[in-house]
Amino acid sequence: MSWLDPGQRLWDHLVSRIVYLQRLGRKSICYDALGCFHVRGLLSHLRRVPDHPRKLQTGLWICTRANPDPLNATTQLITFDKNSLEDSVFDPGLPVKIIVHGYGGQYKSPNVIAAKNAILQADNANVVLVNWQRAAKGQYSRAVSNAELVGRQVGKTLVAMVTMGTNASDIHVIGFSLGAQVAGFIGETLKSYGLKLGRITGLDPASFLFESWTLPAYRRLDHSDAKYVEVIHTDGSRIWSDGFGLLSPVGHVDYFPNGGVDQPGCRDTYVGALAFRINNNANSSGVCSHGRSWGIFLEMLTSKHCQFLGFSCPGLRDFQRDFLHGNCFRSCDEDTSACGVMGQVGRARGSLYLVTRPTSPYCGQQLRASVWISPMTLLTRGVLQMKLHHGATATDFSLNLSSLGVIEGGREMSVVAAAKPGSVSVENNLNLTATITFTPSRGMMRIGGQQHIFLDRISLMDHHGNR
Repeated sequence: MSWLDPGQRLWDHLVSRIVYLQRLGRKSICYDALGCFHVRGLLSHLRRVPDHPRKLQTGLWICTRANPDPLNATTQLITFDKNSLEDSVFDPGLPVKIIVHGYGGQYKSPNVIAAKNAILQADNANVVLVNWQRAAKGQYSRAVSNAELVGRQVGKTLVAMVTMGTNASDIHVIGFSLGAQVAGFIGETLKSYGLKLGRITGLDPASFLFESWTLPAYRRLDHSDAKYVEVIHTDGSRIWSDGFGLLSPVGHVDYFPNGGVDQPGCRDTYVGALAFRINNNANSSGVCSHGRSWGIFLEMLTSKHCQFLGFSCPGLRDFQRDFLHGNCFRSCDEDTSACGVMGQVGRARGSLYLVTRPTSPYCGQQLRASVWISPMTLLTRGVLQMKLHHGATATDFSLNLSSLGVIEGGREMSVVAAAKPGSVSVENNLNLTATITFTPSRGMMRIGGQQHIFLDRISLMDHHGNR
Protein backbone atom coordinates (compact mmCIF):
# COMPACT_ATOMS: atom_id res chain seq x y z
CA MET A 1 0.00 0.00 0.00
CA SER A 2 3.04 2.28 -0.14
CA TRP A 3 1.80 3.67 -3.46
CA LEU A 4 -0.91 5.53 -1.49
CA ASP A 5 1.60 7.52 0.59
CA PRO A 6 2.22 10.31 -1.97
CA GLY A 7 -1.51 10.76 -2.43
CA GLN A 8 -2.09 10.80 1.29
CA ARG A 9 0.59 13.42 1.72
CA LEU A 10 -1.00 15.52 -1.03
CA TRP A 11 -4.42 15.19 0.61
CA ASP A 12 -3.00 16.22 3.99
CA HIS A 13 -1.35 19.22 2.38
CA LEU A 14 -4.60 20.28 0.68
CA VAL A 15 -6.56 19.93 3.92
CA SER A 16 -4.01 21.98 5.88
CA ARG A 17 -4.07 24.64 3.15
CA ILE A 18 -7.87 24.84 3.28
CA VAL A 19 -7.75 25.19 7.07
CA TYR A 20 -5.12 27.92 6.71
CA LEU A 21 -7.24 29.90 4.24
CA GLN A 22 -10.32 29.52 6.42
CA ARG A 23 -8.40 30.71 9.47
CA LEU A 24 -6.97 33.64 7.52
CA GLY A 25 -10.47 34.97 6.92
CA ARG A 26 -11.81 34.25 10.39
CA LYS A 27 -12.03 36.94 13.04
CA SER A 28 -12.59 34.66 16.05
CA ILE A 29 -11.35 31.25 17.18
CA CYS A 30 -11.27 29.28 20.44
CA TYR A 31 -8.62 26.85 21.68
CA ASP A 32 -9.71 24.78 24.70
CA ALA A 33 -8.07 25.98 27.92
CA LEU A 34 -6.51 29.04 26.26
CA GLY A 35 -9.90 30.56 25.51
CA CYS A 36 -11.03 32.57 22.52
CA PHE A 37 -9.16 35.04 20.34
CA HIS A 38 -10.82 37.88 18.45
CA VAL A 39 -9.50 40.17 15.73
CA ARG A 40 -10.79 43.72 16.24
CA GLY A 41 -9.78 47.34 15.83
CA LEU A 42 -8.08 49.38 13.15
CA LEU A 43 -5.88 47.50 10.68
CA SER A 44 -7.76 44.30 11.58
CA HIS A 45 -7.63 43.43 7.88
CA LEU A 46 -3.89 42.90 8.34
CA ARG A 47 -4.44 40.55 11.27
CA ARG A 48 -5.75 37.04 11.64
CA VAL A 49 -6.48 34.57 14.41
CA PRO A 50 -3.52 32.65 15.87
CA ASP A 51 -2.47 29.21 14.64
CA HIS A 52 -3.36 26.06 16.54
CA PRO A 53 -1.14 25.50 19.59
CA ARG A 54 -0.11 22.07 18.27
CA LYS A 55 1.34 23.73 15.19
CA LEU A 56 3.24 26.35 17.17
CA GLN A 57 4.82 23.91 19.67
CA THR A 58 5.69 26.62 22.18
CA GLY A 59 8.24 25.38 24.69
CA LEU A 60 9.45 26.66 28.06
CA TRP A 61 12.86 25.85 29.50
CA ILE A 62 13.67 26.50 33.16
CA CYS A 63 17.28 27.22 34.08
CA THR A 64 18.65 27.53 37.62
CA ARG A 65 22.10 27.84 39.12
CA ALA A 66 22.11 24.08 39.69
CA ASN A 67 20.81 23.41 36.16
CA PRO A 68 21.95 26.40 34.10
CA ASP A 69 21.53 24.93 30.61
CA PRO A 70 18.29 23.96 28.77
CA LEU A 71 19.33 20.37 28.06
CA ASN A 72 16.99 17.69 29.40
CA ALA A 73 13.48 16.78 30.47
CA THR A 74 13.88 18.28 33.95
CA THR A 75 14.45 21.73 32.49
CA GLN A 76 11.74 21.55 29.80
CA LEU A 77 8.06 22.11 30.54
CA ILE A 78 5.95 19.77 28.42
CA THR A 79 2.65 21.38 29.36
CA PHE A 80 1.72 24.76 30.81
CA ASP A 81 0.42 23.52 34.14
CA LYS A 82 1.33 22.54 37.69
CA ASN A 83 2.03 18.89 36.81
CA SER A 84 4.80 19.81 34.40
CA LEU A 85 6.29 22.26 36.89
CA GLU A 86 6.37 19.63 39.64
CA ASP A 87 8.41 17.32 37.39
CA SER A 88 10.93 20.06 36.57
CA VAL A 89 13.75 21.88 38.34
CA PHE A 90 11.41 24.78 39.15
CA ASP A 91 11.81 26.14 42.71
CA PRO A 92 8.76 28.16 43.87
CA GLY A 93 10.86 29.75 46.59
CA LEU A 94 13.01 31.63 44.07
CA PRO A 95 12.14 34.70 41.97
CA VAL A 96 11.22 34.07 38.34
CA LYS A 97 12.75 35.75 35.29
CA ILE A 98 11.17 35.16 31.87
CA ILE A 99 13.09 35.92 28.66
CA VAL A 100 11.12 36.21 25.40
CA HIS A 101 12.96 36.51 22.08
CA GLY A 102 11.68 38.61 19.20
CA TYR A 103 10.39 38.09 15.69
CA GLY A 104 12.54 35.63 13.75
CA GLY A 105 14.57 34.92 16.89
CA GLN A 106 15.49 31.80 18.85
CA TYR A 107 15.48 30.93 22.52
CA LYS A 108 19.11 29.80 22.27
CA SER A 109 20.31 32.97 20.52
CA PRO A 110 23.53 34.53 21.87
CA ASN A 111 21.65 37.48 23.40
CA VAL A 112 19.12 35.29 25.22
CA ILE A 113 21.79 32.94 26.56
CA ALA A 114 23.99 35.88 27.61
CA ALA A 115 21.06 37.42 29.49
CA LYS A 116 20.27 34.10 31.16
CA ASN A 117 23.86 33.64 32.27
CA ALA A 118 24.14 37.20 33.59
CA ILE A 119 20.92 36.87 35.58
CA LEU A 120 21.98 33.57 37.16
CA GLN A 121 25.36 35.00 38.06
CA ALA A 122 23.76 37.96 39.82
CA ASP A 123 20.68 36.31 41.29
CA ASN A 124 19.59 32.87 42.51
CA ALA A 125 16.47 32.58 40.36
CA ASN A 126 14.36 30.49 38.02
CA VAL A 127 15.14 31.77 34.52
CA VAL A 128 12.53 30.67 31.98
CA LEU A 129 13.43 30.78 28.28
CA VAL A 130 10.38 31.00 26.01
CA ASN A 131 10.85 29.01 22.81
CA TRP A 132 8.26 30.40 20.41
CA GLN A 133 10.42 30.42 17.29
CA ARG A 134 7.86 28.47 15.24
CA ALA A 135 5.21 31.05 16.11
CA ALA A 136 7.59 33.97 15.52
CA LYS A 137 8.76 33.10 12.01
CA GLY A 138 7.30 33.57 8.53
CA GLN A 139 4.99 36.47 7.79
CA TYR A 140 5.25 39.16 10.46
CA SER A 141 1.46 39.53 10.59
CA ARG A 142 1.26 35.81 11.42
CA ALA A 143 3.74 36.22 14.27
CA VAL A 144 1.75 39.19 15.60
CA SER A 145 -1.37 37.03 15.75
CA ASN A 146 0.49 34.20 17.46
CA ALA A 147 2.00 36.54 20.06
CA GLU A 148 -1.25 36.75 22.02
CA LEU A 149 -1.61 32.97 22.16
CA VAL A 150 1.99 32.53 23.34
CA GLY A 151 1.39 35.21 25.96
CA ARG A 152 -1.56 33.25 27.32
CA GLN A 153 0.44 30.01 27.37
CA VAL A 154 3.22 31.59 29.39
CA GLY A 155 0.72 33.46 31.56
CA LYS A 156 -1.09 30.25 32.51
CA THR A 157 2.26 28.71 33.46
CA LEU A 158 2.98 31.67 35.73
CA VAL A 159 -0.45 31.31 37.34
CA ALA A 160 0.45 27.67 38.09
CA MET A 161 3.72 28.87 39.64
CA VAL A 162 1.77 31.21 41.92
CA THR A 163 -0.44 28.34 43.09
CA MET A 164 2.78 26.51 44.07
CA GLY A 165 3.97 29.41 46.23
CA THR A 166 5.64 31.90 43.90
CA ASN A 167 4.81 35.55 44.64
CA ALA A 168 3.52 37.27 41.49
CA SER A 169 5.49 40.37 42.53
CA ASP A 170 8.68 38.31 42.16
CA ILE A 171 8.02 37.56 38.48
CA HIS A 172 9.94 39.67 35.95
CA VAL A 173 9.34 39.32 32.20
CA ILE A 174 11.99 40.55 29.76
CA GLY A 175 10.96 40.76 26.11
CA PHE A 176 12.71 42.01 22.98
CA SER A 177 10.84 43.56 20.03
CA LEU A 178 7.75 41.42 19.39
CA GLY A 179 8.68 39.52 22.54
CA ALA A 180 8.01 42.72 24.49
CA GLN A 181 4.45 42.67 23.16
CA VAL A 182 4.22 39.02 24.26
CA ALA A 183 5.19 40.28 27.73
CA GLY A 184 2.17 42.57 27.63
CA PHE A 185 -0.11 39.63 26.82
CA ILE A 186 1.45 37.68 29.69
CA GLY A 187 0.57 40.54 32.01
CA GLU A 188 -3.00 40.64 30.69
CA THR A 189 -3.38 36.91 31.31
CA LEU A 190 -2.34 37.27 34.95
CA LYS A 191 -4.74 40.18 35.39
CA SER A 192 -7.60 37.94 34.24
CA TYR A 193 -6.80 35.74 37.27
CA GLY A 194 -6.71 38.68 39.67
CA LEU A 195 -2.89 38.72 39.73
CA LYS A 196 -0.33 41.27 38.61
CA LEU A 197 3.20 40.77 37.36
CA GLY A 198 5.91 42.37 39.42
CA ARG A 199 7.87 43.76 36.52
CA ILE A 200 8.27 43.94 32.74
CA THR A 201 11.34 45.13 30.85
CA GLY A 202 10.56 45.90 27.22
CA LEU A 203 13.57 46.04 24.89
CA ASP A 204 12.54 48.29 22.00
CA PRO A 205 8.97 46.91 21.74
CA ALA A 206 7.80 46.21 18.20
CA SER A 207 5.78 49.08 16.75
CA PHE A 208 4.28 47.78 13.50
CA LEU A 209 0.63 46.77 14.12
CA PHE A 210 1.01 47.81 17.79
CA GLU A 211 0.73 51.59 17.48
CA SER A 212 -1.52 53.11 20.15
CA TRP A 213 -3.95 54.51 17.59
CA THR A 214 -4.63 51.04 16.17
CA LEU A 215 -5.27 49.03 19.34
CA PRO A 216 -6.70 49.41 22.85
CA ALA A 217 -4.21 49.16 25.72
CA TYR A 218 -5.05 45.54 26.56
CA ARG A 219 -3.91 44.43 23.08
CA ARG A 220 -0.39 45.89 23.40
CA LEU A 221 2.29 46.50 26.02
CA ASP A 222 1.41 49.31 28.42
CA HIS A 223 2.04 50.38 32.02
CA SER A 224 -0.97 48.46 33.38
CA ASP A 225 0.56 45.07 32.50
CA ALA A 226 2.80 44.95 35.61
CA LYS A 227 3.47 46.83 38.82
CA TYR A 228 6.55 48.31 37.16
CA VAL A 229 7.04 48.51 33.40
CA GLU A 230 10.42 49.74 32.17
CA VAL A 231 11.01 50.26 28.45
CA ILE A 232 14.22 50.92 26.50
CA HIS A 233 13.62 52.61 23.13
CA THR A 234 16.40 52.43 20.52
CA ASP A 235 14.81 52.35 17.05
CA GLY A 236 11.64 54.41 17.10
CA SER A 237 10.46 56.84 14.46
CA ARG A 238 7.78 59.45 13.96
CA ILE A 239 7.43 58.19 10.39
CA TRP A 240 5.35 55.03 9.99
CA SER A 241 7.82 53.33 7.67
CA ASP A 242 11.10 54.18 9.43
CA GLY A 243 12.06 52.34 12.60
CA PHE A 244 11.14 48.97 14.09
CA GLY A 245 10.42 50.05 17.67
CA LEU A 246 7.94 52.30 19.44
CA LEU A 247 8.81 55.96 19.91
CA SER A 248 5.89 56.79 22.18
CA PRO A 249 6.22 56.08 25.93
CA VAL A 250 4.22 53.09 27.19
CA GLY A 251 5.71 52.21 30.60
CA HIS A 252 6.08 53.68 34.05
CA VAL A 253 9.59 54.66 32.95
CA ASP A 254 10.70 54.91 29.32
CA TYR A 255 14.40 55.33 28.55
CA PHE A 256 15.37 56.96 25.26
CA PRO A 257 19.10 56.44 24.61
CA ASN A 258 20.22 59.00 22.02
CA GLY A 259 16.61 60.08 21.60
CA GLY A 260 15.35 56.53 21.07
CA VAL A 261 16.01 56.67 17.33
CA ASP A 262 19.01 55.85 15.11
CA GLN A 263 21.81 54.80 17.44
CA PRO A 264 25.40 56.08 17.09
CA GLY A 265 27.63 53.57 15.34
CA CYS A 266 24.69 52.14 13.34
CA ARG A 267 24.01 52.62 9.65
CA ASP A 268 20.37 51.64 9.48
CA THR A 269 18.50 52.84 6.42
CA TYR A 270 14.98 54.02 5.77
CA VAL A 271 14.82 51.47 2.95
CA GLY A 272 15.48 48.58 5.37
CA ALA A 273 12.56 49.41 7.65
CA LEU A 274 10.25 50.07 4.71
CA ALA A 275 11.20 46.77 3.07
CA PHE A 276 10.41 44.96 6.32
CA ARG A 277 6.91 46.42 6.40
CA ILE A 278 6.35 45.39 2.80
CA ASN A 279 7.96 41.94 2.89
CA ASN A 280 7.14 41.14 6.55
CA ASN A 281 10.19 38.90 6.74
CA ALA A 282 13.37 39.55 8.73
CA ASN A 283 15.18 38.77 11.97
CA SER A 284 14.46 41.77 14.16
CA SER A 285 17.62 41.35 16.25
CA GLY A 286 19.74 41.78 13.13
CA VAL A 287 18.80 45.45 12.73
CA CYS A 288 21.55 47.52 14.37
CA SER A 289 19.57 50.23 16.19
CA HIS A 290 16.76 47.82 17.09
CA GLY A 291 19.21 45.23 18.39
CA ARG A 292 21.15 47.88 20.33
CA SER A 293 18.53 47.52 23.08
CA TRP A 294 19.96 44.04 23.70
CA GLY A 295 23.49 45.42 23.95
CA ILE A 296 22.43 48.11 26.41
CA PHE A 297 20.42 45.64 28.49
CA LEU A 298 23.29 43.13 28.70
CA GLU A 299 25.67 45.88 29.81
CA MET A 300 23.12 47.00 32.36
CA LEU A 301 23.19 43.47 33.82
CA THR A 302 26.95 43.00 33.84
CA SER A 303 28.67 46.39 34.17
CA LYS A 304 30.21 47.06 37.56
CA HIS A 305 31.65 50.48 36.74
CA CYS A 306 28.93 52.32 34.81
CA GLN A 307 25.20 52.95 35.06
CA PHE A 308 22.85 54.09 32.30
CA LEU A 309 21.52 57.30 33.83
CA GLY A 310 18.45 58.93 32.29
CA PHE A 311 17.36 62.57 32.76
CA SER A 312 13.82 63.88 32.64
CA CYS A 313 13.25 66.63 30.11
CA PRO A 314 9.76 68.12 30.52
CA GLY A 315 8.44 69.70 27.36
CA LEU A 316 11.06 68.07 25.15
CA ARG A 317 10.13 68.45 21.49
CA ASP A 318 13.41 67.70 19.78
CA PHE A 319 16.17 65.56 21.30
CA GLN A 320 19.02 67.43 19.62
CA ARG A 321 17.73 70.91 20.31
CA ASP A 322 16.50 70.28 23.85
CA PHE A 323 18.58 67.49 25.39
CA LEU A 324 21.87 67.34 23.49
CA HIS A 325 22.27 71.09 23.93
CA GLY A 326 22.29 70.45 27.68
CA ASN A 327 18.97 72.06 28.55
CA CYS A 328 17.93 69.09 30.72
CA PHE A 329 21.33 68.01 32.03
CA ARG A 330 21.37 68.56 35.78
CA SER A 331 22.78 67.40 39.07
CA CYS A 332 21.00 64.18 40.00
CA ASP A 333 22.18 64.55 43.59
CA GLU A 334 19.78 67.47 44.09
CA ASP A 335 16.61 65.84 42.71
CA THR A 336 16.62 62.05 42.48
CA SER A 337 13.10 62.03 41.02
CA ALA A 338 14.42 63.83 37.93
CA CYS A 339 16.94 61.08 37.14
CA GLY A 340 16.63 57.33 36.81
CA VAL A 341 19.12 54.47 36.66
CA MET A 342 18.18 51.93 34.03
CA GLY A 343 17.41 48.57 35.62
CA GLN A 344 16.63 50.02 39.05
CA VAL A 345 13.19 50.82 40.44
CA GLY A 346 13.63 54.40 41.60
CA ARG A 347 11.52 57.52 42.10
CA ALA A 348 11.73 58.76 38.52
CA ARG A 349 8.73 58.27 36.24
CA GLY A 350 7.95 59.18 32.66
CA SER A 351 10.36 59.67 29.76
CA LEU A 352 14.08 59.78 30.55
CA TYR A 353 16.83 60.66 28.08
CA LEU A 354 20.53 59.87 27.86
CA VAL A 355 23.46 59.61 25.48
CA THR A 356 25.65 56.55 24.98
CA ARG A 357 28.93 55.69 23.31
CA PRO A 358 28.86 54.50 19.66
CA THR A 359 30.68 51.24 20.41
CA SER A 360 30.78 48.76 23.26
CA PRO A 361 30.91 49.55 26.10
CA TYR A 362 27.87 51.71 25.28
CA CYS A 363 27.52 53.01 28.82
CA GLY A 364 29.50 56.20 29.29
CA GLN A 365 30.11 59.01 31.73
CA GLN A 366 27.74 61.73 30.54
CA LEU A 367 29.25 65.22 30.53
CA ARG A 368 28.02 68.64 29.45
CA ALA A 369 30.60 70.86 27.77
CA SER A 370 29.80 74.58 27.49
CA VAL A 371 31.62 77.25 25.51
CA TRP A 372 30.87 80.98 25.89
CA ILE A 373 31.32 82.85 22.63
CA SER A 374 32.82 86.32 23.13
CA PRO A 375 30.74 89.35 22.05
CA MET A 376 33.73 90.20 19.83
CA THR A 377 32.70 87.34 17.52
CA LEU A 378 30.77 88.49 14.46
CA LEU A 379 27.90 86.45 13.08
CA THR A 380 29.37 83.48 11.24
CA ARG A 381 28.53 79.99 10.13
CA GLY A 382 30.48 76.76 10.47
CA VAL A 383 31.22 73.73 12.62
CA LEU A 384 32.55 74.18 16.16
CA GLN A 385 34.02 71.10 17.81
CA MET A 386 35.82 70.40 21.06
CA LYS A 387 38.05 67.43 21.87
CA LEU A 388 38.50 66.87 25.58
CA HIS A 389 41.73 65.11 26.53
CA HIS A 390 41.61 63.17 29.79
CA GLY A 391 44.31 60.67 30.56
CA ALA A 392 44.93 58.30 27.66
CA THR A 393 41.52 58.90 26.09
CA ALA A 394 39.63 61.76 24.48
CA THR A 395 35.96 62.65 24.02
CA ASP A 396 34.51 64.64 21.12
CA PHE A 397 31.82 67.30 21.56
CA SER A 398 30.02 68.76 18.52
CA LEU A 399 28.98 72.12 19.91
CA ASN A 400 26.66 73.39 17.19
CA LEU A 401 24.09 70.80 16.22
CA SER A 402 21.96 73.01 13.98
CA SER A 403 22.06 72.16 10.29
CA LEU A 404 22.59 75.88 9.59
CA GLY A 405 25.65 76.04 11.86
CA VAL A 406 25.07 79.69 12.82
CA ILE A 407 27.38 81.06 15.54
CA GLU A 408 27.06 84.52 17.09
CA GLY A 409 28.83 86.42 19.84
CA GLY A 410 27.52 86.65 23.38
CA ARG A 411 26.01 83.17 23.41
CA GLU A 412 26.64 79.97 25.35
CA MET A 413 26.92 76.80 23.28
CA SER A 414 26.55 73.49 25.11
CA VAL A 415 26.39 69.82 24.22
CA VAL A 416 26.16 66.51 26.10
CA ALA A 417 28.39 63.56 25.23
CA ALA A 418 29.42 60.24 26.79
CA ALA A 419 33.04 59.73 27.83
CA LYS A 420 34.70 56.46 28.74
CA PRO A 421 33.29 55.37 32.14
CA GLY A 422 35.21 56.80 35.08
CA SER A 423 37.73 58.62 32.91
CA VAL A 424 36.81 62.12 34.14
CA SER A 425 36.65 62.97 37.84
CA VAL A 426 37.62 65.73 40.23
CA GLU A 427 40.21 63.45 41.84
CA ASN A 428 41.84 62.08 38.68
CA ASN A 429 41.69 65.02 36.28
CA LEU A 430 42.96 68.16 37.93
CA ASN A 431 44.42 69.36 34.61
CA LEU A 432 42.09 68.68 31.71
CA THR A 433 42.98 69.99 28.28
CA ALA A 434 40.70 70.73 25.37
CA THR A 435 41.23 71.44 21.69
CA ILE A 436 38.68 73.71 19.99
CA THR A 437 38.33 73.50 16.21
CA PHE A 438 36.26 75.82 14.04
CA THR A 439 35.64 74.92 10.40
CA PRO A 440 34.02 77.84 8.51
CA SER A 441 31.25 77.15 6.03
CA ARG A 442 32.06 77.62 2.38
CA GLY A 443 30.15 78.64 -0.70
CA MET A 444 26.52 79.75 -0.31
CA MET A 445 26.53 78.90 3.42
CA ARG A 446 29.31 81.38 4.16
CA ILE A 447 28.52 84.62 6.02
CA GLY A 448 30.59 87.80 5.82
CA GLY A 449 34.32 88.18 5.36
CA GLN A 450 36.94 86.80 7.73
CA GLN A 451 35.76 83.89 9.85
CA HIS A 452 37.06 84.12 13.42
CA ILE A 453 35.74 82.78 16.73
CA PHE A 454 36.64 84.38 20.08
CA LEU A 455 35.96 82.47 23.29
CA ASP A 456 35.47 83.80 26.81
CA ARG A 457 35.54 80.55 28.77
CA ILE A 458 34.91 76.79 28.72
CA SER A 459 33.06 74.71 31.33
CA LEU A 460 32.61 70.98 31.93
CA MET A 461 29.95 69.47 34.22
CA ASP A 462 29.07 65.92 35.32
CA HIS A 463 25.75 64.61 36.66
CA HIS A 464 26.84 65.30 40.24
CA GLY A 465 27.12 69.00 39.45
CA ASN A 466 30.93 68.96 39.58
CA ARG A 467 32.53 71.56 37.31
